[in-house]
Amino acid sequence: MTRSLVSKIFAAIVVTVTLAACGEDNLLGPNPEDVQFAPSLDIDLSTMIQKPSGLFFADSTVGTGLVAASGDAVTANFTLWLSDGNLIDGGTDTWVLGTLELFAGGDEGLRACRSAA
Repeated sequence: MTRSLVSKIFAAIVVTVTLAACGEDNLLGPNPEDVQFAPSLDIDLSTMIQKPSGLFFADSTVGTGLVAASGDAVTANFTLWLSDGNLIDGGTDTWVLGTLELFAGGDEGLRACRSAA
């Protein structure tokens, strides 16, 4: 999974989670299609896949490995950006999917992408 891919997945998720925490009436946050993303993030939701949950993702480099499932440990490089382009976190981490170690959208996003190996 590329850093760019993970950035895009988490950017859309973080915007929603962050704005929900800031007092939005909708507990799930704003509709991502209504959010204006900073041009530096290069996020175009019209080119992404939308899951039934509302999560948008793009698998910019489709791997040939297995799709991750609950109980799998997944290591990913990630960068978290707010919709205004401000960096809030990043690095490499490992999460066990389905164990609430990662917020629901992140868990779902990592499951949606095939591994590179």
